[in-house]
Amino acid sequence: FPSHDTAMEEHFGYDGKYASHLFRLVEEARQLLLEGTIVFPLHNAQELLDIKNGLYTYEEITERMNQLNDVFEKWKDMSILPHSPNRKSLTELYFDVIIQYINEQGD
Repeated sequence: FPSHDTAMEEHFGYDGKYASHLFRLVEEARQLLLEGTIVFPLHNAQELLDIKNGLYTYEEITERMNQLNDVFEKWKDMSILPHSPNRKSLTELYFDVIIQYINEQGD
């Protein structure tokens, strides 16, 4: 893992803050792909704090991330999200927001 915190990396072998963000993003992606939403607080919040605080070895972190990387492909295949955006709906939403903004500026 690239290091942003040299002291932490020297002590634990990895940057815990960086690693916890990586695991947080993977959990958020899992929820979004499989459930279509992200629920906070994340169910693995304690694990993320443990990672951030260096309670796992570098080897444990890399092994867990490799496992998640392997299962991530399955999550993509199981995803409830559409494979492409509904451009018509997005365009309508875009113009609705612009018109609402313009109308509010006139008040």
